[in-house]
Amino acid sequence: MATPVSGGFLTFPGASLATDSTTSGLKSPSGATWISYDSLMQRWVPVNREMLSPDGNTWIYSSFGSANQYHAVDVSMKKDTLLWGSDKLYRLIGLDNRNAYAMLDSAGVSRLWRLPLDGSLGGPLKVNGSWQFVNGGKVWGAGTTSFPGVAYSLQQLDMQANIVTTWIELDTQANLVGFDASGAPILQVGGQAGDVIVVPSPGNQVRVAKAFGFGSGPAEHEPMPALGDEHGIWLAGADGIYLSTGGMATKQSVVHAFPAGPCL
Repeated sequence: MATPVSGGFLTFPGASLATDSTTSGLKSPSGATWISYDSLMQRWVPVNREMLSPDGNTWIYSSFGSANQYHAVDVSMKKDTLLWGSDKLYRLIGLDNRNAYAMLDSAGVSRLWRLPLDGSLGGPLKVNGSWQFVNGGKVWGAGTTSFPGVAYSLQQLDMQANIVTTWIELDTQANLVGFDASGAPILQVGGQAGDVIVVPSPGNQVRVAKAFGFGSGPAEHEPMPALGDEHGIWLAGADGIYLSTGGMATKQSVVHAFPAGPCL
């Protein structure tokens, strides 16, 4: 679990939080205050978990000084690599084990770019849309423009096949708040305190929680508040930590924190 200033482990039974002193003062060069737990490497890293590779070996960050800079940090090699395109104003959205992905607005057109983690030449992908997150080798976002009568459309880009799939369309607004253990998207429907659903396959809605109020963090830097693992789906509520199984969320702790990584 993580707060803006610290991290620790929530253990069961008892739901007690033991803070980890190694998180004290842990910050990326970009000054980010959120941290996540790299369970594969068994260490904390100073970025949201969305900026950590699936194999746990790399995390990415951006910094802005005299020039725009985008970096990949190899955890095992303790190496910081400057990514290609650091003269451009990208918005990093995530990574897989080989590449970082970023959105670049140019001439009124927003494009998705691939930035190799070894610093070699990057380039745009031949796909349109506004993409937001990378998870499980897939990119998720609004994709192409919404269709008439559709208030929210979530699309998935398979980067290997370069195929865009419409995952779900809703007649009300929704927000992508996390992913379950299999990589399926978790949505909050209808705004704050709306129902939470998971969509394991296109158009297939499964309830996670009813009328749920998520906690909040500092502005745009807060991490995603839902995370799935072998136990179920963890939710960072406004009044504590909840675990959802079988479509029902039960309160596990009064701790105000965000999931920083899957349970060990």
